[in-house]
Amino acid sequence: MSAADIHPSALLDCLRLTLTGAPPLCNGILKLSSGDLELYYGKESPRFINFAHAAQHQDTLDELERACDPAAFGRDQETVLR
Repeated sequence: MSAADIHPSALLDCLRLTLTGAPPLCNGILKLSSGDLELYYGKESPRFINFAHAAQHQDTLDELERACDPAAFGRDQETVLR
């Protein structure tokens, strides 16, 4: 049986058990089908990217990068970007 044959709620239940079993740290593998690797993003102009095929579509990765704001990680009152 592949991940594509498993109902999404069963996958979510498995993920819930993994995340609540030993917080705050966890590890493991959650099997996903290529259709489950889609990310939808954008406010004014919604887009999506399927990470299963992202390596062949550099332009799509570039669009995602432009749509994102850098995440700020602070130290005291100073913002440090990496």
